[in-house]
Amino acid sequence: MKLAQIEGGVVVNVVEVDPTAIPTVMADWPEVSESVGIGWTFDGEAFSEPVIDEAAALAAERAGMVCTPLQGKLVLGETAWGQIEDIVADPETPFAMRVAITSAVQWERNSQMIDELAWLMGLSDEQVDDLFRAAMQVAV
Repeated sequence: MKLAQIEGGVVVNVVEVDPTAIPTVMADWPEVSESVGIGWTFDGEAFSEPVIDEAAALAAERAGMVCTPLQGKLVLGETAWGQIEDIVADPETPFAMRVAITSAVQWERNSQMIDELAWLMGLSDEQVDDLFRAAMQVAV
């Protein structure tokens, strides 16, 4: 059987116990089903799944999206990387952008350089997110 430790109406711990030997400290903890976990709420009678703020979750994910240029180039592929090389070779491309593209030690999803590259290449935010998700899985 599983019991939940509740603090302030929120599940902070779920523990599997022997129903014949429940520790005294857990005697008033409510029993939970397999699906209930940390972060769920409890109103004294029923458990509810946590409400996920999709925008906040995406912002947090993007903040942690970092890859090496090599990982990014491998995922982009030769054709797309060729477009970037054309951008770098174009004398109309601002110097700071050319240097940022060619000298970056890492690519950060939330950087201005990535936003500008995505715009120049016609990539949507979702495509850039997917690029980083895939690039971060490439072992180099």
